[in-house]
Amino acid sequence: MLNHGHFKKEDFEVNGENGGTYLSESGRAVFFRHFCAALARTFKTAEGTRDIRGAIETDVLNYLDALHGKPAAQFFHLRQ
Repeated sequence: MLNHGHFKKEDFEVNGENGGTYLSESGRAVFFRHFCAALARTFKTAEGTRDIRGAIETDVLNYLDALHGKPAAQFFHLRQ
């Protein structure tokens, strides 16, 4: 997001106590708007069209099942 110029100088604030730089309220709004848009991007799989958010949710639920001893699931891989 930084490389694409989504943020302005006023989207950041400096903490005087620890010297850290943080996103301001307006910066957080910019971040979450673009982050949610990225999660909504769709892609095609053998089973149909999915979005990134759904793929992450499915994988998290599959990991939880695996931790509880349920049969192994097929996990989604972004790159092969």
